[in-house]
Amino acid sequence: MQTHTQRFQDLPIYQLAFQASVEVFASAQAFADAPEAPDLIRRLLAQSRKVRAHIARAWGKRQDQVALVGELCAAQDAASEVQRWIEATVLEGYLSADAGQTLYDHYRAIHT
Repeated sequence: MQTHTQRFQDLPIYQLAFQASVEVFASAQAFADAPEAPDLIRRLLAQSRKVRAHIARAWGKRQDQVALVGELCAAQDAASEVQRWIEATVLEGYLSADAGQTLYDHYRAIHT
């Protein structure tokens, strides 16, 4: 018997986005004391939160296919931007390559 999802929080893609944003937050704490960190962290966290916000909005618009697709595309765009910020934090030495790769892979799964 097939069950129907009742809430966007039950969607596996939302759960992945939520967990990824929690991991981004935890990782950002490792470089929070760096002079440039506040702006970098603000941007990284904002984009990671946008991913899950767009997924939640898509759920609310699921009856309108055009709006649904638009929100899912926006979630993919935000995930791609998070990947760019993750790359920057690794290249600038704030995150290790391994930590960055783990986060990057989470957002690649969301982006595809």
